[in-house]
Amino acid sequence: MTEIPDFALVLLLVAGTAALAVISTTLTARFPVPAPAIFLVAAAIVSDLWPQVYERVPILTVERIAVVALVVILFNGGMDIGWGRFRAAAGPILSLGVLGTFATAALLAGFAHYALGFGWTLAGIIGAALALTDPAVMFSVLGRREIAGRSGTTLEGEAGVNDPAGIALMLGMIELATHKNASAFVVLREFVVEMGVGTAVGLVGARVLLLVLRRLQLPAEGFYPVLALTLAGALSRAPSLVHASRFLAVFLPGLVLGDAPLPSPRWRGRFHTPPALRGLLTRNFDGELKKLPPLPANDYVRNYQRDANEAIEEAMRARKRKMLVTMATGTGKTVTMVNETYRLMKSGVARRVLFLVDRRALAAQAVRSITSFEAEPGLKFDKIYELYSQKFHNDDLDEADFNPTVLPNNALTNPKLGQAFASVSTIHRMASNLLGI
Repeated sequence: MTEIPDFALVLLLVAGTAALAVISTTLTARFPVPAPAIFLVAAAIVSDLWPQVYERVPILTVERIAVVALVVILFNGGMDIGWGRFRAAAGPILSLGVLGTFATAALLAGFAHYALGFGWTLAGIIGAALALTDPAVMFSVLGRREIAGRSGTTLEGEAGVNDPAGIALMLGMIELATHKNASAFVVLREFVVEMGVGTAVGLVGARVLLLVLRRLQLPAEGFYPVLALTLAGALSRAPSLVHASRFLAVFLPGLVLGDAPLPSPRWRGRFHTPPALRGLLTRNFDGELKKLPPLPANDYVRNYQRDANEAIEEAMRARKRKMLVTMATGTGKTVTMVNETYRLMKSGVARRVLFLVDRRALAAQAVRSITSFEAEPGLKFDKIYELYSQKFHNDDLDEADFNPTVLPNNALTNPKLGQAFASVSTIHRMASNLLGI
């Protein structure tokens, strides 16, 4: 039985490649060396140290890994560019990506024919294969320079269009070489079919991706990037059924998603720490929401304040992330939110709550309301859960015996899994804690 060892080897190769990709980003940030060069050096070292790799790893496995890597690169590249930037520079991008690919292939084919003596068909295949290279972008990477403005967008967009166009041209040349009675029209036909149908599949796929990501409510944020990448991989297979460009069908959805307003935009901007990701994936959000109704209503909360609490909780059950509660001056906004904070923390729906205000006087007022709020019979809020705040002046607080605990920095940067606390801060103080300004 060789299935398990063979599958384990494939997993090892994929995991090693992914790890090397992550490590290469730290190296390229310090040294003017492009990430592909690191992969080439690593491949050369592996082939010299373990020559048996050639026998153990079939060419088909290497091709599949390369295809998956290219799908990820094109999808991520499209998201980084965005549809707005791409559309603004569409003319130069398509000129370089399509016409430039044909021109480069023609020049290389002419050189291969006249200088190297190859036949026109073989020279055309060589030209199409080498036209996929991207020296302009590689030069900018080698120099560690950021090309600003429209030029940067043009080079980035051309890199995404160049590969699908070059591969379509290559397939047309192979079709010409393998059919005896074929003419040059076959190359043009294959190119138009590959690019045209690939574009249609990509645009339709982008609409489907948007619909799924906007309508589907997943239990954890960490699932959204996984779902988007998985669906992009599925899109890369669909065009093959109709002989279209799979890579163009991945690049275009990336462009559309790059600018699309999504219900949860945070999933594209960062990735969680391992403890935070584990907490998101293992928590039972629906079960925590079910614990909210049995909690007793506080006798010190007025009816309209309870109505506000119920409206907030109903919005949470509908998986809404943004809510606005509007109450008139003097109606007890702080009490309403303290009661809601207690209910959410008690049920486990929320573990860390931030009260953010614009002035130190309001922060002190919030601290006084929280410390005087009797969340349970005989127990004030700060006796049940930890309460942090910024430093105050002596005249900010009426209670001389209250000594607020300043929020420790690691509670922001590396909170303990399951740690529950509330914090009161001004915008300026929080920005200083987070950004060091």
